[in-house]
Amino acid sequence: MPVPFLPAGETVKDCPTVQANSLSPSPLITMPELSPAARSVFESFNSKFDWVEDGVPGPQFKAIAAALRAAADEVVPLSYEDVWIDGRILQYEKYDPIRDKLFAIADELESL
Repeated sequence: MPVPFLPAGETVKDCPTVQANSLSPSPLITMPELSPAARSVFESFNSKFDWVEDGVPGPQFKAIAAALRAAADEVVPLSYEDVWIDGRILQYEKYDPIRDKLFAIADELESL
């Protein structure tokens, strides 16, 4: 059974398509739980549109993830540090917790 799209302001109990085709108490697919950070980013994005969270992850998750990665690259660019080992200089990626958090949120949203 296809998952119905709920127009803005409608709930599952208001939707005749869901009522007529219900084989179980909850015919809608539920979206996986998001971390508080990812939920905040998603809700901020959705607040700018007249979309209803219908429980079906859509292309907006990949778009948000791409925007977060681009922002991280601009605000906290990848940097390297030189480390002397046995008379040689080795370069290692410098750890940045802010960059890692932004990429973690992007990874979570993109995995949906």
